[in-house]
Amino acid sequence: PSKHGAVYTISRQLDVDWIVSTRKNDTYISKDSLTPATEFIQECLQVTNGYMRYSWHDHKIIIPNLITIAAVLDAVPLHDLLFQQLNVSVPVKFDALQQFPPSLTSDHTNAPRIVTEWMLLNYGNQTTGLSKMNPGLDVHGHHKVFPPLTKDPNLGLTDYIVKEKLFNFFLYLGCIPLTDDHALMEKIATSTHWKHPLTVMGYDDTM
Repeated sequence: PSKHGAVYTISRQLDVDWIVSTRKNDTYISKDSLTPATEFIQECLQVTNGYMRYSWHDHKIIIPNLITIAAVLDAVPLHDLLFQQLNVSVPVKFDALQQFPPSLTSDHTNAPRIVTEWMLLNYGNQTTGLSKMNPGLDVHGHHKVFPPLTKDPNLGLTDYIVKEKLFNFFLYLGCIPLTDDHALMEKIATSTHWKHPLTVMGYDDTM
């Protein structure tokens, strides 16, 4: 943030391999060249002057959506405990706990669609394209009904989604005709200002 440049997040060895390969293998990454997460968050808060209040536990099913909202509002996502630990004094730009209470997000079947439609109405015109991110649903398990939320989302594209302000979401039944999820998918694809044909970042091999 202090340099107003791009941010590349390293969370696993694959991230290191990728950036090295794209720089013709001349990139050397040491611990001294990395910014610790808490220090980086504090720097971001100084630049954005605001944060998004959310709960990882209560909002896990809609984490993909929250990433887009945070990007559009230029807000740093923080849960209450981390906010207290950082000891910072910045205003709340968006309170996800108030807008999307646990009574809504505990419904893993309908919450993603409800929140995605709300996001389309309120922030769709401030995004530049589409991306999909599974919040952690066990889509490859043998489940007769909606799959359980047993994993964590793959956050590998988050830095790019934020940079480009992509419309990030996940609808489990979005590719199944005659479902509410599919109807919303069609609405998203036909009612937005994005360049066509649409390019969708991320990966969805649900069905």
